[in-house]
Amino acid sequence: MTGPEFAAAHGNDSSTWTSADFEAEINLAEIDAHTTPTPDDYQHAA
Repeated sequence: MTGPEFAAAHGNDSSTWTSADFEAEINLAEIDAHTTPTPDDYQHAA
């Protein structure tokens, strides 16, 4: 998957992204994929 394809698949406009932006997004997506969220992980709106 190319960087622009990855961004589009995640609802982002990649037209102004740098290679560092792509790397950060991919890293965050990988962390999310390996993390099991629990209700305690969420902050409620004020």
